[in-house]
Amino acid sequence: MGFFDNISKKMEENAEKRKLAKEVKQQEDAEYKKILDTFKDNKSEKFEGYYFDTKNKRILNPRGILTRDYKVYDFSDVLSYKVNKTEHNDSKTQTKHKHALTRAVVGGVLTAPVGGLGAIVGGFTGKKETTTITKDFLDHLGVIISFTDGSSFEIEFVNSTVKTSSLIARTGIDETNRLTTLLQAIVKENETLNVEFSATQSSPAADPLDEIKKLKGLLDIGAITQEEFDAKKTTKTKSLLPTKILRIC
Repeated sequence: MGFFDNISKKMEENAEKRKLAKEVKQQEDAEYKKILDTFKDNKSEKFEGYYFDTKNKRILNPRGILTRDYKVYDFSDVLSYKVNKTEHNDSKTQTKHKHALTRAVVGGVLTAPVGGLGAIVGGFTGKKETTTITKDFLDHLGVIISFTDGSSFEIEFVNSTVKTSSLIARTGIDETNRLTTLLQAIVKENETLNVEFSATQSSPAADPLDEIKKLKGLLDIGAITQEEFDAKKTTKTKSLLPTKILRIC
């Protein structure tokens, strides 16, 4: 195989690799679009590009400008959250001079210059007035969400310094309150489910023999019929058999 043949083969291989990479990219884009459309169709809550699907209880951490990566979380994956806020204020002191005209009468009379106009002989007195002006600024505002797998991300609402009275700051605060209200409900539900699961795990399984004794007591007082007792006894006995066999072995 000659030199030019090798070059031609390399070019073909590279073209095949580019074609395969393009197909993989198109497949990934189609999959992401499908996921994104599902979140949109469910009218998910949106916070700076992040979607919270309250119907299917899922969160989409979307692709960014510089990355194609994304991740979908279940609400049950949310471990905790916290507000990330930094702010400062600037105070400036301003001094103003106020002037007042005072009349000093020389000899108790007015001087009369040429022209017959009276002239007041006097001067100005000065007074200082100091004022302190304070301006509040919001430097950063976001919410950090942590998950059970150890990962976390921050949804930023304000990422540059603005006045707290500005529209950007007010909107950021409103969005932060809206998001934390949703997250508070999610975390509370997760804590409730965890408590219920722990209680179920810690509760000992009912002993089939005890259950049969209870059924016999109900039969004796006429609370259940003989047929109902026999049917339930058969079920309880079946659950008891594997344990007995293991003990014998």
